[in-house]
Amino acid sequence: MPKKLTHDKASAVMRENGAEPLEEYPGSAQKWHCKCLKCGADIWPRFGPVSSKGAGPCKFCAVRKQTQKVRTPSDEAVAIMLERDFQPSVPYQRIDKPWPGVCLRCGRHGSPSLGAVNHSKQNACAYCAGKKVDSSIAVGKMLAVDFQPSVPFQTSDKPWPGVCLKCNMPGAPRYNAIHQGQGACNNCNKRGYKRNKPGFFYVVANDSLLKGGIANAVTKRLSVHKRQGLTEVLHLWKFSDGSVPEYLERLWKEYLDMLPDDDRPAKSALQDGYTEAACRTTAIEEWVEQVLKPLADECVDSRLGSCALVGAQ
Repeated sequence: MPKKLTHDKASAVMRENGAEPLEEYPGSAQKWHCKCLKCGADIWPRFGPVSSKGAGPCKFCAVRKQTQKVRTPSDEAVAIMLERDFQPSVPYQRIDKPWPGVCLRCGRHGSPSLGAVNHSKQNACAYCAGKKVDSSIAVGKMLAVDFQPSVPFQTSDKPWPGVCLKCNMPGAPRYNAIHQGQGACNNCNKRGYKRNKPGFFYVVANDSLLKGGIANAVTKRLSVHKRQGLTEVLHLWKFSDGSVPEYLERLWKEYLDMLPDDDRPAKSALQDGYTEAACRTTAIEEWVEQVLKPLADECVDSRLGSCALVGAQ
């Protein structure tokens, strides 16, 4: 089974990042002869870093960008921070150094660098920009949507374990999702996966990609993946206990997190579900067969009562 992307798909990703390939795609870890679309230089970037980390393909342009940086005069730097409602409390030193001060909107202290403020085009204050959250405010917002957290608040983009105060089902919504208006409980939401209903865990694929996922209505979900080229259904398991597919999905995502960047697809490679996908390799298919399949077989409906996974939520 081929591991690497096709030449056409890989070339499209490189063009999006500013490089025109001049030879056949050699693989994500190999140097690839290209032409910089910005400065016209011959370059040899590797596909992996460019596609997964957003690294610029041209070293010449990167060096030129660094040499063009100039020191921002102190008065101009202060003016920029004041425009973003932030009052520095110490003299300006350099563009990449944390600059202590206080937010003129919320009164909180912070230390944003001038470079970060210029780059983000957002509020200088991390709290006003939504990047940081007071734990007391976060807990209050979760309680307002009838969700009781069971562990202290960490960051807004991490799952926050707790219990729904409406249905008493456990869950782990992200605070930033709640802040954006999404519901805290999947079981109470009209849309989304419901663990209190029967569910499926599936693995679909094409020649270059492989994706795992869960669904209550699997026919509709598989149709979505079929439209984006994932036409081969490698595994499809149904469970009366909807929490079992969630557990299998968590194992799948933990496994994906341990894979090297070269084994993960770029966002542009899959519009729906790329975070649960991997480049198709023999090793990944063997992991599904040797780890997920035995667990799934143990939890089929006829033996669900004795399944060890049910108590592992």
